[in-house]
Amino acid sequence: MTTRSTIRIVVCLALFVCALTAAEAFNWRNVCKKCDYINQPSATHCESCQTPMNHCLKCGTDNRIDADYCVKCAAPLAEMRILGSIEPEVREQLKLGESPRARADLDIRSLRHLIAIDPENTEKYQFELGLKYQAINFFSRESETWRAFVKDFPASQHIPLVKQYASESLRKWGYLMYEQGRYSKAVELLNESLQMNPDNKTARTWLGQATKAARRGDRIVEPVEAAEPVYGY
Repeated sequence: MTTRSTIRIVVCLALFVCALTAAEAFNWRNVCKKCDYINQPSATHCESCQTPMNHCLKCGTDNRIDADYCVKCAAPLAEMRILGSIEPEVREQLKLGESPRARADLDIRSLRHLIAIDPENTEKYQFELGLKYQAINFFSRESETWRAFVKDFPASQHIPLVKQYASESLRKWGYLMYEQGRYSKAVELLNESLQMNPDNKTARTWLGQATKAARRGDRIVEPVEAAEPVYGY
C-alpha cells in the first residue's frame, strides 16, 4: 500500500468519525429527557409526552429541535437546552445563566446571528453589539466594532457618539498594552484614540507616557493576544 493510499484511508476514517459524532450529537437533541422518546428534528414537543424539546428560556418560545437560534428573539439555544435540563428551582437558587457576563454573551451571539440573517439592519445590530462589549469591558472587541461601524456607516446619526465610544475603548485598550509593557502598541492605539476624538485629554496624557517608554523599547518581544475580555484597566 502506497503512502498516498494510506493517507486517503486515514482521511476517510477521520471524516467518517466526525460525521458519526455529529449525528450522535444531533440524535441526543432528539431524545426526550423525560421519557427517552426519539423525536423528529421538526418537532417542537415530544411526540410521546408533549415535553418542550427546544425551549427558549429568554422569551418562552418552543422551537424546533433542529433550531440553533430562537425564531422569536434570536437567542442561541445550545445553553438553553442544557439549562432547561436543570430544575427551575435549582436554576433560580444558583442563578445559573444570570450573571452579567452570561447574559451579555448570549446577547452578543444573538446580535452576530441577526447580522448574518438580517443584513439590512446591520447598522442597528452593530451599534448594539458595541454597547454589549462596552458593558463587559472587552476593550479590544469594542474598539474593533466601533472601527467597523465608522467605516461601514459614515453617514449614520450615531457617528459622533460612536467616535467618542471608540476613543475611550481605544484609550483603555492602549492603557492595557502600556501596563503589559507593549509600549509601541500602546502608542498606536492611543494615537487612534485621539484621531477618533482629539479632545480626549486622558488619551493625550497617556500617549506622552507611552511614547517616552517606547523609546526604551517594549518589555515583551512576542506578546500573545488575550482571547478573553479584560475587566477594568
